[in-house]
Amino acid sequence: MLLIARFDCFVSGEQTDSVDYQVRSYDVPEQTDLDLMLRAEPIHRYQNEDDEEVEWRFAEIVATEWSPRFDAGEEVIGFITGRPVPAPAQ
Repeated sequence: MLLIARFDCFVSGEQTDSVDYQVRSYDVPEQTDLDLMLRAEPIHRYQNEDDEEVEWRFAEIVATEWSPRFDAGEEVIGFITGRPVPAPAQ
């Protein structure tokens, strides 16, 4: 099965605007509690360049597909977002 999961970024315990959407593949029975499975995973932690603790915490399952079958050229995963904001001139 495939799922898309959202992980939110926290720095020194404070939530930031950074979000990581991960597409994951699992070989699990359909009755599996996916939310419970992801919440049981250890939180990914590390120290950033400012020696602050960064955590990526599981937030939600965005989508699931239990029996994916893909045809050639078929869209598998897509995201629609806004245009990137240009960096200010320096």
